[in-house]
Parts: sequence; C-alpha cells; structure tokens
Amino acid sequence: MGYFDRFSVRLLLVDYWRSARIFTTGRPDRSAQAVQVVVPAVSGITAYALEWRLGDPASLLSALALLAGVLLSAFGSLATFRIRVAETPLLSESRRLRAYFRESAAQLLTASLVAGVDAVVLGIGTTIRRNSDDRLDRISSALVVGLSVLLLLLFLATLRRMYATYVETFEGGKYLQKPQAGVDNSLVSNGSARDTHTELD
Repeated sequence: MGYFDRFSVRLLLVDYWRSARIFTTGRPDRSAQAVQVVVPAVSGITAYALEWRLGDPASLLSALALLAGVLLSAFGSLATFRIRVAETPLLSESRRLRAYFRESAAQLLTASLVAGVDAVVLGIGTTIRRNSDDRLDRISSALVVGLSVLLLLLFLATLRRMYATYVETFEGGKYLQKPQAGVDNSLVSNGSARDTHTELD
C-alpha cells in the first residue's frame, strides 16, 4: 500500500455506491443513485446562477463539524450492534440483514465524509475571500449548497436504512399496523403485520 493510499476514500465511495441495491431484485437502485447526483448538482448550479450568499457561515461551519462527529459516533454504535448480531446464529445467517448493516455503515461514513468536505470548503471559502461579492465567494457558496443538499439526502437514506435494520432484527421484518378495536395491539407487529421488505428496500 502506497503512502497516498492511506488517504484514499475510493473504496468507501465505491462500496457505498454498489451497496445501493434493491434487495428483492438484486439490481442497483438507479433511481436513488440518480437523485443523489442530480438534486445536489442542480441545487449547486441554481445557487451559483442566482448568486446566493451564505448569511452566517460560522454557524453552519460549527453545525457541519458537529454533524461529522455525530455520524462517526453513530458508526461506532452500529459496529457494536453488528458484533452483537453476529453472536446470534439465526440473525448472523440473514443475507438481508448483513446487506442492511453494510449499507448503513457505508452511508454513515460517506455522510461523515461529505460533512467534513462541506465544512472544509465553507471554512476555506470564508477565510480567503476578498469580499462578499467576489467570484470565489459565489463558487464556494454554490459548492456548500450542493454538498449540504447531498448531506441531507444521505442523512435521510441512512435513517431509512437503519430503521429497516432495526425492524429486520427485532420485529422480523414487520412493522406496526393501525390499531384495531378489540385486538391486542401489542401483537400486530407479528404475523398479522405486513412485510416491510418491499417498502424498506
């Protein structure tokens, strides 16, 4: 391994991109991939074209740095959870659950990376600009908008996948149904509940 390979995140990004699959078919989730490319790009281009400026970059910078740390902490908790699942023979044999864990881990680390890059771009752009109307400030603002939108999409995707992981682990892939009169609602998450594999994949 070369010296510069230690700083490469290519494997993480490739693994994240490949993990975005529809489990029921095994095919890549092209629609989700397209959204994560097109929406941030359009947002950044729009911000540049409309000459948007960041009103309070210091607050956003602090929030991004904090979010990056929170995401890394969440990855540590997920890894601990994964170890415990591996110690349970029935759960450790689930291909679906293993795929959920891997995608969740890749999403958390990718989101943390995006938050870090977003913070660096914001910090550098704010520090070296000559004034609030120069071209560098316009470019950095557009980049921050695009990266922040991407970060939001990654955050939402991570929430969805982690909930799917929880449901698959503890609820057998079932989610709670609408409460029914005269029925013990504590049992509706068992056999009578709908399978969430299609909804959560």
